Amino acid sequence: MLRSFRRHFFQAVIEPFGRAPVPDWWKDHPLWPDRAFMAEWVLSELLAMKMRGLRILNPDEQFAAMAAYFRHPQRFSLADCTVGERGMTINPDGNVRLCPMSRRSVMSVRRISGRSGHRCKRAHAGKKCTVARSTAIC
Repeated sequence: MLRSFRRHFFQAVIEPFGRAPVPDWWKDHPLWPDRAFMAEWVLSELLAMKMRGLRILNPDEQFAAMAAYFRHPQRFSLADCTVGERGMTINPDGNVRLCPMSRRSVMSVRRISGRSGHRCKRAHAGKKCTVARSTAIC
């Protein structure tokens, strides 16, 4: 089945965004692998497929990082999250959040106007508009 696609990128199962963090969330998540060694085997097979020429976009090192994550998920903490430093989340209702795990929005794209001070003139001209780097803590 994988050979029918042109390029692939794989991502590990993560705690769902948009809700308060839940300790040990993975223990009851239906997509979390029952046995870490099986996840490691799949990841090693994906890396081998990449080495044989399948167009997998993940860096090689990411497969080892995902294997460690599945072995010891409790060691990976959102306390060191840097998402807000490099991006933002815009919900379907237009609220902008610097951390996808936070319910607090920093602004709403629906309320942006020339008077609000958040208007980006380049965006109205069809060009890329960026928001300044976040200093918020998730």
